[in-house]
Amino acid sequence: PQNCPNGRDHLTDLASKLARFDAEYTRDLNDLDRQIAAIDQQTAENEGRRSTIVFAPEDGILTGVRSYLGEQVTAGTPLVTLLPTDGSLQIELYINSASIGFLKENEPVLLRYDAFPYQKFGLHHGHIAEITHAPLASNNAQDNRNAEIAGGQNNSPTQDIYRIRVEPDHSYVVTYGRQRPLEAGMTVSADIATDRRRLWEWLLDPVISVHTTLKTTTIGPR
Repeated sequence: PQNCPNGRDHLTDLASKLARFDAEYTRDLNDLDRQIAAIDQQTAENEGRRSTIVFAPEDGILTGVRSYLGEQVTAGTPLVTLLPTDGSLQIELYINSASIGFLKENEPVLLRYDAFPYQKFGLHHGHIAEITHAPLASNNAQDNRNAEIAGGQNNSPTQDIYRIRVEPDHSYVVTYGRQRPLEAGMTVSADIATDRRRLWEWLLDPVISVHTTLKTTTIGPR
């Protein structure tokens, strides 16, 4: 019959269209897979930017945590303090320029920890381990407060200060028969002897001062 060739042509055309549809479907499916892979990679990169793993350079105890989960921080902001388990504690003190001239390394230091009132638990000993050789021009309130403790109360609020590091003789304080370890971040004040005189010099010092003042007032310095 005459309809058979037309029917075969129609079937051939349908088979060709079906094969074309299969190829397009496969191509579209591959495109979707590539898009999904790109999205997954972008998501992983974004997660990597959101979180950073920081490895401690040595074993120790984390203290002074300053930030918490979900909090935004700027670059260079200290997050935690690492206290080495086998290292020695050091205390940072700030001294004004008027008091730095007579200080030297290994000089004895008397320490008063605010957490352990010296009226009850006494003074503690240490020594100067390091002295900066250049002033720190700083308006930081904490630095200037420490400078006032160590160098007197007549400091200019913008006066240059020097930083010294002090090593305490013991990393603990004995309270009620127990050793309480010192922790990073504790505040401390210190007394450092910057002058030594004989007893008679201390006794005559007020007389010498008055004599010098009177002479300066009456005839002026020579």
